[in-house]
Amino acid sequence: MLENEFEYYRDHQIKLFEKYGRKYIVIVGQEVIGYYDSEIEAYIETKKTHSVGTFLIQLCSDDPDEGVRIFHFRVFPLSSLAEPDIDETNYIYGSSS
Repeated sequence: MLENEFEYYRDHQIKLFEKYGRKYIVIVGQEVIGYYDSEIEAYIETKKTHSVGTFLIQLCSDDPDEGVRIFHFRVFPLSSLAEPDIDETNYIYGSSS
């Protein structure tokens, strides 16, 4: 799930960083559909038009070794909870290596 979106990000990471800087970008398929200053803003705005689980939110970086966070289902980081119905138990941290 979302492998294509992440692959698109990795394949275009430097160009995306040049265009968006350190913004949180939202990717659907092979297209950036939005960019935001925070994860929570990216999530809240994107879920208005797309189902949860159909988009990737990625912090744009020029460092290929910077950590990667993968979201599954209706989840959000504990530090950013904005809605009481979000299940934080599936929030997974990963690394790019």
